[in-house]
Amino acid sequence: MISHSKLEIRFRELLTIHCLPPMPLKIPEIWESIHKEYKGKWKEIANKQMNSCFSLSENELQNLCKKLTSSFDLENIEAMLPGTPQCAQCKNKGLKRCSRCKNEWYCGRSCQVSHWSKHQSACNLMAN
Repeated sequence: MISHSKLEIRFRELLTIHCLPPMPLKIPEIWESIHKEYKGKWKEIANKQMNSCFSLSENELQNLCKKLTSSFDLENIEAMLPGTPQCAQCKNKGLKRCSRCKNEWYCGRSCQVSHWSKHQSACNLMAN
């Protein structure tokens, strides 16, 4: 006798083979009613969603790209990180970063100059 969980796994495998959306785990009644109402219409629904959600005009696409670019800006990401950056040379509070690779922090010019021999090879790799 096959267990209930093995039958459910087999049923899910069959569903994925036939390109049906996955069944919610604990809501079979809702699944059955949705499946009954929309049976055979999954591709049509996907095409409508594709046209309404993913066919952006050039202007809308540019605006979306601007938003994403600003979201992934290094300063915005670092603002979310806990703590303050440390100077790579003396471990005091980092106030300025390497202007070339933007990876190392320094408290001032003197620490940046004295640390350059250690940082140069990594900086060359990251800047290129």
